[in-house]
Amino acid sequence: MDRLFLGFALGLCILLGVLAGVLVYRPVGDWLAERRREREMRRIFEQTNRQQQLERLARRRELYLGFRNAAAAMVEELADGAGRWSSFYLTRDLLREITAKAEPGVAMAARQMCFVAQVMLNEGFSDELSVRFNQAMHRYDTACREDLAVAEQQSWPSTAGSDGGDGSAVVEGAMSETGLVEPEEVADGRVERRYFRVL
Repeated sequence: MDRLFLGFALGLCILLGVLAGVLVYRPVGDWLAERRREREMRRIFEQTNRQQQLERLARRRELYLGFRNAAAAMVEELADGAGRWSSFYLTRDLLREITAKAEPGVAMAARQMCFVAQVMLNEGFSDELSVRFNQAMHRYDTACREDLAVAEQQSWPSTAGSDGGDGSAVVEGAMSETGLVEPEEVADGRVERRYFRVL
């Protein structure tokens, strides 16, 4: 009799356990599924946000580099005696965009470059103005590196510096510390010194 009662009690416990499991399984399963969906949505959001930040940083880098190349190309034309106001207008338009979108330090350095280029366009190419342009370009490069480094760190601190972290892509392959590059030998054998280089 005791064994029968014990078996009945054990069976009842098992049955209650199964019923409890059935009742609990669905809400727990729904909760776990909801957690998985939340994690997946958070992952997608973070990935999308990171991609947007990368695109914004790339557009900023492209703007900085475009202005730099336009200004340097205009001075190259002046050095060759073929300066055009159309080149200056292109540089000035890019300057306006930088002034509207960039940090004050970058905008100020860009204005200095544009000012020297305009003086050179008005007064003609000279070594003195070339050196001044080179110095302005060097300040611009430095300001761009600093601005891009800060923007990168603010966008994703955990991965900042993965590509150097200093915005060096803006001026990769650019001038040396002094800004001077090796003299170039032209077709007729003369040696011409350049104070700038288009990337």
